[in-house]
Amino acid sequence: MFEFTDIAFITGIVVAISELLKLMKINPKFLPIINLASGLIFGFVYVAPEDPKTAVMAGLIIGLTASGVYSGSKNVMEGIKQKAVKKE
Repeated sequence: MFEFTDIAFITGIVVAISELLKLMKINPKFLPIINLASGLIFGFVYVAPEDPKTAVMAGLIIGLTASGVYSGSKNVMEGIKQKAVKKE
């Protein structure tokens, strides 16, 4: 059985994978799909390999959370950059 700390830890790993792919010049439009696929893979391999329903649910939570963290941090950084440009 998995614990919610497992999901939080794996979400961080998926976000790190996204950041690495971004540095490798992968088109950012594909990152949510990659996050979701990564989350599902981790769900089936690590979180709940014996229970497909739980694996799918955990994978969706991981992938969608990672996408939200990615897009949320991206929006914050864009807002900070816009404020810096307005001050100049």
